[in-house]
Amino acid sequence: MSTMLRALFGALALGAIATPAAAEDVSVTVYYGDLNLSNDRGMKTLKNRVDGAIRQVCGSLATRSIGELHKTRKCRRSLRNQAKVVLSEIGQGTVTVATSFAIFYRG
Repeated sequence: MSTMLRALFGALALGAIATPAAAEDVSVTVYYGDLNLSNDRGMKTLKNRVDGAIRQVCGSLATRSIGELHKTRKCRRSLRNQAKVVLSEIGQGTVTVATSFAIFYRG
């Protein structure tokens, strides 16, 4: 298991999720233990959950200031890059025991 994946699994999920405007660390756990990832439908559902988690952590793109928009985009890009690595490992069958993973953003 890669170091990046271990770090993601080790990140703690927070009960209350902050927006990227707050300069604090935030993470969200994405659960997938209930999905059949051997087919396209299961993988698509997982990707939708990841997208929802990213929106939850980073907030909406419909902001009022350019600075907030920049922070939101930076947050989303960071989390998408992390999720891409994990989704690739899940899709390749590298991860077989886990039922969730966390994505993390340091605001």
